[in-house]
Amino acid sequence: MKTNKLFTFPNLITIGNLCFGFLAMVQENAMIGIFCIMMAMFLDLFDGIIARMMGTEGEIGKQLDSLADMVSFGIAPAMIYFRQFEHSGYFTQIGIFVFISACALRLAKYNITDSGKTFQGLPSPAAASFIIGIIMAHITEVSWVAPIFNNEIAYILLPIAIGILMISNLTMFSFKTIKDGFRENIGLFLCIFTFVATLLIQKELTLLMTAIVYILLSFIVNLRAQKK
Repeated sequence: MKTNKLFTFPNLITIGNLCFGFLAMVQENAMIGIFCIMMAMFLDLFDGIIARMMGTEGEIGKQLDSLADMVSFGIAPAMIYFRQFEHSGYFTQIGIFVFISACALRLAKYNITDSGKTFQGLPSPAAASFIIGIIMAHITEVSWVAPIFNNEIAYILLPIAIGILMISNLTMFSFKTIKDGFRENIGLFLCIFTFVATLLIQKELTLLMTAIVYILLSFIVNLRAQKK
């Protein structure tokens, strides 16, 4: 049953997502900020599921979810990313501007699209996972990530590339829905396997590697669909 009530339990979960996004932005310690975004992701994963279980889905909940996502998965990771470059200036802000603009466009598009069990374009939580994942790898001094933060061009191009993926027409599978049959869910299972494996082997790469696998699998799915 559709509802336009403001104060439902799922909406309160979404507001929790929004508040964690704000907390992420005001932290001086980047790792604490990343933790806040991860908490926002956890809440974002369940608000829609709980709304469907309780029969409290509605247009207000959908709009509120996108507003919260813009803060938690658009502005918050962009701010943390911006602070990591030692020589940040007006020119280096270009990549950040593209990222947050693409996130806003992606969420606006989502609000008027019946996505079903897939997404068109990289979802904002996955984009945020990539950005905060690479920040976490940088902070923990993963060697192959260092060149990105030591090179101004690479630092600018990275969020631009993620922004382009967000507004692309690539079909991306959803973590919130499970299809019938093992083969239909192979992408989801591979992402879960990557998450658990990297968590056990090199936990500082967990978010980054899971996001990379998700993006690569989506590219493969789209290439296979074009060949059929």
